[in-house]
Order: sequence, then C-alpha cells, then structure tokens
Amino acid sequence: MGVRRRHPHADRRERHQPLHVVLMIGEAGQQSVSPEDGAYWSIETNDLLLGLETSVSGLASSEAASRLAKFGRNT
Repeated sequence: MGVRRRHPHADRRERHQPLHVVLMIGEAGQQSVSPEDGAYWSIETNDLLLGLETSVSGLASSEAASRLAKFGRNT
C-alpha cells in the first residue's frame, strides 16, 4: 500500500480550532503576524486582522501615524 498523505492542517480542521496568531516585534520594531506552523497564508482573515489590530477598513489616520512613529516606514 502507498503512503497516505494528510493535509498539514487536517487535525486543526477536525478539531475546529482557530489558527493561533502570534504578533511579534522584531529588533527594528517591525511587526509581523504568523501562525504557529509558519503557514502565514493560511491565517483566517478575522484572525489576521485581530492579530494586526486593524479592520477591513484599514487603520484610522491617527493610528497609522502612531505606528509610523513607533515602527518606522515599510522597507
């Protein structure tokens, strides 16, 4: 019999548990969100927005200015 492959997220889907999102601040104050398993593209939209503390509308001007002052420009 051949090798049976499972989808890498099958266990999570079977348990109906949301993907855990981790907000990290790097050495240069850079902010990122990533799932525990590194498959950032698989983060649910709502989880991603919560992790980045934003919404589908984007940031308010005051919040964007605050983050620019805190983290600097995108590079």
